[in-house]
Amino acid sequence: MSQSVPPPVAGNEGPNPLELFFEKNKKWIYTFATILVVATGAHYGLDAINAAERNKVWSEFSSGTGLGKSYGTKIDLQPVSENMKQWQDQMWFWTVSGRHTDLVTSLMSDLKGIDQDAVNQQIQAAQGKPRQPWLVWVAANKAYAEARFADANTLCNRLKSDFPKHLLCAESAVPPQALKEKEDDKGKEDDNAKKPKDDKPEYEDAVSGVPVDRLLAAIALDERFKTDHQAFFAGSTPDSKET
Repeated sequence: MSQSVPPPVAGNEGPNPLELFFEKNKKWIYTFATILVVATGAHYGLDAINAAERNKVWSEFSSGTGLGKSYGTKIDLQPVSENMKQWQDQMWFWTVSGRHTDLVTSLMSDLKGIDQDAVNQQIQAAQGKPRQPWLVWVAANKAYAEARFADANTLCNRLKSDFPKHLLCAESAVPPQALKEKEDDKGKEDDNAKKPKDDKPEYEDAVSGVPVDRLLAAIALDERFKTDHQAFFAGSTPDSKET
């Protein structure tokens, strides 16, 4: 005979079906709840451990490559004007534009300042890991910044051969690049003409290509310029007879 809820008696309340179900299966309910709590805690615990390890690795990458000097600088704006909207528009545009310029102009000097042995050690320690091609890319740009064109070419070709599918070696419509500001024809007609406060500069369109190939082209251009203009790079001996 199947179990069923007895009919309520006049003046008495019948047992709640949920209470009956809980009393009958509370052992399994407690077991499931315990497993769920443990699994959730383990999941978030592993996530926290992985995040800490990942942050440590990329912090070492940032400090070891020197890129954190410029790219890790915080932009902090404090209000100093009653007209907040106007101040924010002007100051934010000025600050961000200045930071973008600083990133481009300071990158080469930051690369020159990092220790070559430290970069080589990081590359060795990163074998087979996601940061390895990025470290080789940093080393190539450092060699380029220091006019070590042969080393820069070697590192770029190493990237192309070892990581052909990496985004640094893949064709892109918008590879990393600094965009030139478009010339203002109106400004040429009247240099003293005042531009509106909200007039934002327009930039040339991004040029598609492969990041590594663009770097190789820049290296070849500078190498050719240095070869054709040795007098600019060779130290001259001043004639001090008169003095």
